[in-house]
Amino acid sequence: DDDVASAEPVEENDTSQPVSRLSNVCFVLCRPQGPANVGGIARVMNNFGITDLRIVAPEPQALAPPFDATMDDGSDRSMYSVSERSYAPLADEARIMAVHASGLLENAGRFETADAAVADCVFVAATTARPRENLPIVSIRDACRVESSDANDASDASSDAVSSISAFTNEGKVAILFGNEATGLTNEELALANVGVMIPTAGFDVPDASGSKEKKTKKKTKRYTGGVGPTSLNLSHAVGVCAYEVHQAIGDTTVSGFSSRLITAEERVRLADELHAARRVTDVLSSTNETNATNETSNDESSRLESLEHARERRAIANVLNAGPIASRDAAAFFSLARRVVDVSRFSGTDAAILQAAKAFDSERVAKGQEPLAKVLIDSDKGRGAVKALIKAVREACGVSMTTRETERVIEALGKSNTE
Repeated sequence: DDDVASAEPVEENDTSQPVSRLSNVCFVLCRPQGPANVGGIARVMNNFGITDLRIVAPEPQALAPPFDATMDDGSDRSMYSVSERSYAPLADEARIMAVHASGLLENAGRFETADAAVADCVFVAATTARPRENLPIVSIRDACRVESSDANDASDASSDAVSSISAFTNEGKVAILFGNEATGLTNEELALANVGVMIPTAGFDVPDASGSKEKKTKKKTKRYTGGVGPTSLNLSHAVGVCAYEVHQAIGDTTVSGFSSRLITAEERVRLADELHAARRVTDVLSSTNETNATNETSNDESSRLESLEHARERRAIANVLNAGPIASRDAAAFFSLARRVVDVSRFSGTDAAILQAAKAFDSERVAKGQEPLAKVLIDSDKGRGAVKALIKAVREACGVSMTTRETERVIEALGKSNTE
């Protein structure tokens, strides 16, 4: 495997031929519906030296016949699938509005999903009109601003996730996502972003770090309406503003290469998957979980809750990885750690040791005239006390603190061993 998933740091970027930092910027249009907008965007991008345009699943209005056809039920739903629309030719109006940038349209990358469009990007910014949970929001100007005196220092790029578009172009591809004209970006598309960017207007201020909006006058601040009103920008206009700010920040500089690059969005997802897999193999008696859940109806609810817990842990890992840039040399260590945990888990003997400690604990209970754990009602006061005592005994004997579900599996295993 030649990518960052190997245990060794990735050394790349040929320093013999400097590359324009603007070539490391791509604009991603998610489900655009106006052909004039798409063409105008190509034109304005060309003017500001940004030539990497990527289009995700355009709506039928933006496509040439017959792919512009919609359902005859009065809705705007396309008669063609997402996969068909994603690679269908654009409407002639788009090429007309592009003027001398029609070649940029012809060479635009076409994708079915936004995550595929940004898979090679080390940093993703998403345009949004309102604050989002767990997504820092800054103005496009602040996002492009280079505050450090040494903007080409990779360590500076890692230290500030807010003003980072400029610095991250030293490291690899940077994407700016733009949503559909009517609905904007979906939650799934926003989840791909490291930062959200806004364009301040006369009627809308960008929230500060605390989420509040500074009122410059006593006059009531106008609110963003989403589709109408003085603060609603046309898609191509918004792209133009972003293109201008990016060009102003990095238009005339070059990169010379680094010994370690930042990992891409695709590699970040893979790292989250492998770390989560490593977490799961440390579960006590995890290999018996699926059998018990499918053979006993009473375990259906426990299995559902466990699946929800797995999903929550996977999201938590992804949130940590998305909090800032990750150098390939650092990611390689985590990939190696996750794979080593999975490899050695087969030889750990933890399950056997825990079962042995649990059996010893249960035998002591029976010797004292108490019921075996398998016959105790777990939800009763007496049962909860027994469970806590079992968890403590296993922790003292094996150094492992079991979760509630793990404890249930151990008790189930004790019950089965007592009946054999």
